[in-house]
Amino acid sequence: GSGMGDFGAEEIATLVKGMEDMRDSLAVIAAGYPEPMESFLKSNAGLRSRFTTVIAFDDYSSDEMLRIFDQLCEAHSIRCEQDARTRVGQLFAASSTKKDHGNGRLVRNVFEEMFRGMSVRAHADGSIQASEIEHFTVDDVPPLPDVATRLGFT
Repeated sequence: GSGMGDFGAEEIATLVKGMEDMRDSLAVIAAGYPEPMESFLKSNAGLRSRFTTVIAFDDYSSDEMLRIFDQLCEAHSIRCEQDARTRVGQLFAASSTKKDHGNGRLVRNVFEEMFRGMSVRAHADGSIQASEIEHFTVDDVPPLPDVATRLGFT
């Protein structure tokens, strides 16, 4: 709808009607970043009174993001060399200056980019040996400048 941003007026009106008509048997959970959620609640007068509980989750700290990264490495049986891990920690610390920085998607995107880098490095000689794809090196870490923007976070 016009002026509604990402929220379609007809869809929201249908949601509000359904929430009212089925209020005894329907639970609706809406999730998102604070500003878009506020826009969503403002998009229809009936929404705010129907979403009465708000649970705000803090962004992950850079240390928590590094622990998530470590868990991904462990789950995939990939050893991360210490200088690479230090660089990943610096990357997460640098991302903390970005809005909505601290989430698992950024960690997963960094891990996946490093995995691709490791694979390219391992295949550089034309074949991949198992020993070449079991550890990350510092060369696999995405560059620090604008990494959050490049991986989809602004």
